Amino acid sequence: MVSCATSTLYEIMSADGMILHQTGQPFLSNVLESTLALAAYESRNWRLPYSLSYYGLYVRTDIFAEQGLEFPTTWDELMDVCEKLKAAGITPFALPDRIFIDQRMMSYMSEDDAEFKQIAAGELAAQDSVVLKACAEASLQLAENMTVASLGAENTESCQQLLAGEAAMTTNSQ
Repeated sequence: MVSCATSTLYEIMSADGMILHQTGQPFLSNVLESTLALAAYESRNWRLPYSLSYYGLYVRTDIFAEQGLEFPTTWDELMDVCEKLKAAGITPFALPDRIFIDQRMMSYMSEDDAEFKQIAAGELAAQDSVVLKACAEASLQLAENMTVASLGAENTESCQQLLAGEAAMTTNSQ
């Protein structure tokens, strides 16, 4: 049983006969059908869905209230909040840089993985990818708005920075 982050990897591994599906195995009866469906490929179970993640924006509501800020719901609103916080002398973000500015950022910027499949097939040059450009631009914008201690930080460290009042927001996953 394996766990991989992308369906593309399962497509390749199953097509190459590198992994066997687990559909019908007795231990899968302990997993909710709706959860099994999340891990299915070609109507079969190629992996055990043992972990689900969620992503969120955590804010210091006290700082937002003191500054009269609304919670952002779009990227532009988020960048506007960052500018207002910086103008007030407050660092906007403590980020789990080690985790956040990677493929998770790309998942925020894209509805599907079509461009990544095109790059892998040699049909699109990486430097021409709209998703990768948007990810790079967003990463630079976030870097301009985060604590120095965010560099190399993980989830726990960014939460500690937030709780210590070193920043007004963090993004985290569990």
